[in-house]
Amino acid sequence: MKLKTFLPCAALLVAPGAAGIAAAASAPVAVRAELDRPFVMAGQGERVVIKVSLLPAETESARARPPVNLALALDRSGSMSGQKIEQAREAALEALSLLGPRDRIALVVYDDEAFTLIESQHPLERERLAAAIRGIRPGGSTALYSGVRQAAAQVREGSREGSIDRVVLLSDGQANVGPSSPEALRDLGLKLAAEDISVSTVGLGAGFNEDLMTGLAETGQGNSYFVENARDLTRIFAAELEDVLNVAATGVEVVVTFEPGVRPVRIIGREGRIGDGDARFSVNQLIGGREKFALIEVELPAGEAGVDREIARVRADYTDALSGEKAHADASAQVAYTERPAEVESAANVIVGREVVANRVAEARREAVKLSDAGQHREAAALFRDLRGEIDVMNAPYADSEITQMSEVLDRDAAQLDQSKLSNTDRKRYSNDSYKTVNQQRDID
Repeated sequence: MKLKTFLPCAALLVAPGAAGIAAAASAPVAVRAELDRPFVMAGQGERVVIKVSLLPAETESARARPPVNLALALDRSGSMSGQKIEQAREAALEALSLLGPRDRIALVVYDDEAFTLIESQHPLERERLAAAIRGIRPGGSTALYSGVRQAAAQVREGSREGSIDRVVLLSDGQANVGPSSPEALRDLGLKLAAEDISVSTVGLGAGFNEDLMTGLAETGQGNSYFVENARDLTRIFAAELEDVLNVAATGVEVVVTFEPGVRPVRIIGREGRIGDGDARFSVNQLIGGREKFALIEVELPAGEAGVDREIARVRADYTDALSGEKAHADASAQVAYTERPAEVESAANVIVGREVVANRVAEARREAVKLSDAGQHREAAALFRDLRGEIDVMNAPYADSEITQMSEVLDRDAAQLDQSKLSNTDRKRYSNDSYKTVNQQRDID
């Protein structure tokens, strides 16, 4: 993050109805801006959604990569006994096996207090490190906050120019020693993200606090996993390491500047900020070949038929993870005004439409969790049915089977909420699935 060299930008221009063409195919990151409705009716104000996509290039398996600086924070409280601690040890060993000699690993375990079992180091003496991991035994309470904070301290110790800094937290229970509120962990995640340290969380079983774990992952700009069966831990850790080993860009800051008369309304799903004539969001790390995006709802002014108008310009500043050099990518979004409703309908972008619906559903699930917690499960059911009606209207131009399927799931969930509040397991699924949607986290099969 300290280098000041700037590369030529990668530019992308989006015309009405087009997906956009990269101007610099060799750039590490491209940007695309596209509308859910590239054509709108003339003579009236309209609302559209702009999808701003960050498109990192695929990383080549044979190429050099930036060094990974990893710290694991593993729960070894009493509830982790038996298969849980056995599988946690295997997952940590899997992480160790995937790191190369230029990488660094640290391991913090926590129960009543946090203890650094392996200080940050290159994984050269693998047998010694593996023996330390195999010696982890459960017992005590859950000082989760201290575990994360101590793991972050190890990451700071091992951080080098250009390293990919990551904390991975595993817990199966409630934080009950030290700061334990979701707000405290969200604040910690914010502070770590500001240092370019990402935090991923792995919640195991039915006893962990999903608000705390997903909140920490969200502000820490990492991944969040809900693992029902301890046997899946090794697979989850392997998938997490695959991401960390394929980071293409870091410190991504995106600014969308709107033309006069275009009013940004809100960002759907993803965290971000709406300003006076602009919208901003950030992504700490981009994984090679993995799209990240934001959906920005805007109000358009009335326009004349036959007129094409640029409505927004996008600039994404980032650091190339391999070279360490600063770079940026640009795009623009346009809309076309027409008098023909059929043209509006035929040009509608179903891919963007699906993303809008999926993120609206994720927002509704988060609200449903709050309503269910307050004993208002029938109100949560009504929320889902209202959204189902809105989605059916939104789907009219597309007649898309995937959007229809999302509507049908809302119906089934509403029927369940008519009867009772969310079960503990369903609450965790709602929270985790919502986060995965808005964070564009890949599914692990």
